[in-house]
Amino acid sequence: MNTVTGSQHDRRNAATTLACLVMLTSFATSLSCRRGSPPPAATDGAGARRIVSLAPSVTQMLLDLGLEREIVGAGAHDPVAPRGVRAVGDLFQIDFEALDALAPTHVFLQPGRSGVPPRLEALAVERGFVVAGYDIETVDDALDALAGAEVATGSATPGVGATLGLDDAARRLATATRGALERLRTLGDGNPVDRVLVLVGIQPITAVGPGTFLDEIVTIAGGRNVLPRGATRYPVLDLERVVTLAPRVILIVHSTTGQMLDASTPPARIFAGLGIPAVESGRVHAVFDEVALLPSTSMPRVAGAIARALHPERAAAVDAALAPRAEPDGSGGR
Repeated sequence: MNTVTGSQHDRRNAATTLACLVMLTSFATSLSCRRGSPPPAATDGAGARRIVSLAPSVTQMLLDLGLEREIVGAGAHDPVAPRGVRAVGDLFQIDFEALDALAPTHVFLQPGRSGVPPRLEALAVERGFVVAGYDIETVDDALDALAGAEVATGSATPGVGATLGLDDAARRLATATRGALERLRTLGDGNPVDRVLVLVGIQPITAVGPGTFLDEIVTIAGGRNVLPRGATRYPVLDLERVVTLAPRVILIVHSTTGQMLDASTPPARIFAGLGIPAVESGRVHAVFDEVALLPSTSMPRVAGAIARALHPERAAAVDAALAPRAEPDGSGGR
């Protein structure tokens, strides 16, 4: 098995990150602590933002906007939370006492179908902080959450940048992210690798289906998902189904090796002896990176790693496509 490893920072267990990706639905919400126009955000007296992010995808956006020092709280299993930041629970169970003690000015989360917890809304009204929630499942979802977009109802949904008063920086970052993805897409035009099986879990075997950002990323990187349109977003497969799919390439994508692999049972061995083309040709690749499961501004990095695995002959071109482009009026990134 070939392993492509991203930057490792000894982050906390990232299991909840995957659960969040699987459970999020096509429900978008963005609100302040009151209905209608958002009130002025509370500050610590010096005008500084005190941000709590319960959405790892948003945490990455904040980091790329250069706001690391303004993050005071994060989810307990956020793989990209700055060191020393206080954990305030997670998407499923917020530690309201810890959250309140941080005196936040802004709280970001991915609420899913159930919406923003009523207790959080009530606390926001009482303490005077802003709550903003986003459904982030696809590439467009991520960039819309960052820089704002018109939603289907026609009403404007403030993005992270607008919520923080950093509209221009957020737009530049969104443009740079989309530009890098489009440059990678151009490299893959005309010669995609077909029948690519993307796995985000081994026990059970959990695949990536259509309608997800990783499905889009594989397409951008020059591959075609072996799962057909209409499949569920994260189907659980048995070995018989994997054999039937006959993937030419198997990509194992996760944010930490420890959650995916047992050193005594590498994935290639799990699939050995079954006549699977990817295994027979030695095309089982692992892409491990703390941002691998995040639909966020780090997507070009993940797409680049996948592109190198699918098209090793294009490694230099991938590096060139991902090289930073100069911003004549400055950049909002770190």
